[in-house]
Amino acid sequence: MIFQDILSDYFRDTQKLRETLDHNNYRSEFISEWKEILQKDYNPIFHVAREVLKILPNDSESNKALKSLAQTCLEITENRTPLRLDLMGRIFHGLLRNPKHTGTFYTHVPSATLLVDLALAPDGASVDWSNINMIRKMRIADLACGTGTLLKACIETISDNYHDICADKKKAPSMRSLHSVLLEEVLYGFDIFPYCINLSASALALHYPEVSFRKMNVYSLPYGFKHRAMMGSLDFLKSDTIRVGGESISLPMLDACVINPPYTRSVGMNLLFGILPEDQRNKTQVELRKIVRTRKLPANVTAGLATVFVALADSYIKPNGHFAAVLPKALLSGLSWIKTRKLLSNKYHIKYLISCHDNKKWNFTENQKMAEVLIVAKKLSSSDSEEHQTIFVNLSKRPDRKVVASQIARRIRTVNPADFISTGISELKLGSKYFGEAIQVNSEFMRTQLWTYPAFFVHTDLSRVTYYLSVKQRLYIPGSSKYYPIHLCKLSTLAGLGMDRRDIWDGFEETSKRTAYAGLHGHLETHMNCIAQKPNGYYAPLARARRGRKLRSAHIIWARRARLMITDRLSTRTNSLTTVLLDRPAIAGVWWSVKLLKENKDFEKIIALWLNSTLGILTFLPFTVITSPRWVSMKKGNVKNLPLIDPRKLNKKQVKALVALYNSISQETFLPLSRLNEDTIRISVDDKFQQILNLPDLSTLRDLLVNEPVMSIGGDAEEVIIDAEYDEDDVT
Repeated sequence: MIFQDILSDYFRDTQKLRETLDHNNYRSEFISEWKEILQKDYNPIFHVAREVLKILPNDSESNKALKSLAQTCLEITENRTPLRLDLMGRIFHGLLRNPKHTGTFYTHVPSATLLVDLALAPDGASVDWSNINMIRKMRIADLACGTGTLLKACIETISDNYHDICADKKKAPSMRSLHSVLLEEVLYGFDIFPYCINLSASALALHYPEVSFRKMNVYSLPYGFKHRAMMGSLDFLKSDTIRVGGESISLPMLDACVINPPYTRSVGMNLLFGILPEDQRNKTQVELRKIVRTRKLPANVTAGLATVFVALADSYIKPNGHFAAVLPKALLSGLSWIKTRKLLSNKYHIKYLISCHDNKKWNFTENQKMAEVLIVAKKLSSSDSEEHQTIFVNLSKRPDRKVVASQIARRIRTVNPADFISTGISELKLGSKYFGEAIQVNSEFMRTQLWTYPAFFVHTDLSRVTYYLSVKQRLYIPGSSKYYPIHLCKLSTLAGLGMDRRDIWDGFEETSKRTAYAGLHGHLETHMNCIAQKPNGYYAPLARARRGRKLRSAHIIWARRARLMITDRLSTRTNSLTTVLLDRPAIAGVWWSVKLLKENKDFEKIIALWLNSTLGILTFLPFTVITSPRWVSMKKGNVKNLPLIDPRKLNKKQVKALVALYNSISQETFLPLSRLNEDTIRISVDDKFQQILNLPDLSTLRDLLVNEPVMSIGGDAEEVIIDAEYDEDDVT
């Protein structure tokens, strides 16, 4: 309706919206009018809408609803400014009730601007932005375009580049010609939902509604299982051409791929292809896994569809082309994302990795719960062998306006970032307003280290402390030029892990009666605030498998019981402990049971103290994944690699001192992690490690840590969690 009213300004034979409302039967009039408009093309915008009208009942209720919509549209078209905003996306996601099963989330508009401004920066592409004929040769695609937010951001960024370079060259720009070229030749959008394509086409066309065009390269692709699996854009993994009806739709080689892919995953509620009926979903999942396996794609379906979309994009990006995406923050450290990290670090110059530490807005996607990152990478050519630098940007606040996002992007492009393994801080400011910090690492770091080290904290100094402690086994105190050695080791060299919650669920059920199988339940801060604990519940072995599951041996699960328990999820604002020690072995669904390879109760006590000290927390947190505004989560693979103080390297006197400390404070109440700088019990633990390891005063680290946004996570004892990364052992 909006587009019809705007077209009427440019085509005399197109009715104005007020003229349509002069008729009695609005439904019939719109059907007739839109048929005429379709003769001029505009098919992606009007075809689906007309089909909707055709199946509406021809009655007074439909007439009343259409009139109400038309009157609202008239209010919008009287003020053209909103039409250049992502109006369609806001309408769509206001109506969308449950996007979880489809991964249909809405990219935050300023975040889209920030991402695309960095990916299509004037100095970042080998194109003369003042030359429309050169722009005409570019191909840019969003393989899961939704309502077109990222493609619309591409229009805005390219238009700005074109206008600015033309001005520099004192050349008159032709914005109409540019827009026509972008819509007809440059931009490609694909989605599985026709209504998304309808809205996406409308959003793109409304940017310059006065520009007419013959065609648009935005397509709805088949999805489901009818004689064969149809997976939307993922079918481009099999061929660069997809047949839809009688039309062949091709995906060209790309100069840039911009994407916020669906994150639906293959575990939990089995949301991979979650909108399909169960029989179709299972067959389609099998087909996707077969493609990933036979084509040896660098993707892991366990982590969800996003890793497969990254591999798909890589298949079509030209050398020197750009990849720009919104991805789960699990990319930085998740085990299921290792293949994706290797793909990007080996074949691309990762130019920017941007994390947001705004503790109310960790993500770059509206309606999304999990933490996310923005990544911008340039594909290497065969002749490119030089070492490259990656800039990690840690934002303290998510930009809330497009103009601010553009200014931050410009600042990021011109910043002189601090070297991560050296000293110094590089702040990002707009005027006097602080927006975060930038850190630089080299290609070797990106190939060999966890990406979470430069990205977990907003403050550079704290990130450095964690890196030196965990990787270099040296303590660095900001402001000091001295480094203090500490012997650490991976947890897996000392202990094995018990079963995860899925294994336990397949072999046991919780029970209120006393059994031989003790358990530890829950994370309630009112109970879990002293290190010494007792099992607080019981499990009963299952007699038969749960529906759709295989029965696991209760004996095997119970054999992995342990006294030492490391939390698998944590609210830093309200929880006090990362680790507890039970008086007898148990199993747990929401804790990792840790059984020493050689039984040693003194070592258990030392590990429990370490992981609840400030230094232990600093090594613990970067191995977690921020899964929602309430929780950080510790995955099985990461807990195995968790750096611990190595008790084998301590002398008898040191062991005796730490065990004595444990015995004296194990029943004492710890304050929440967010208050660790005022927690006298935790400070006493820090002081003991400081004394026996000959370390400097740790109060600076406590003060820095409590001021990190991540320490404000939580406040709700809710057990439901939205997760972007699962372990291999979680998969059925």
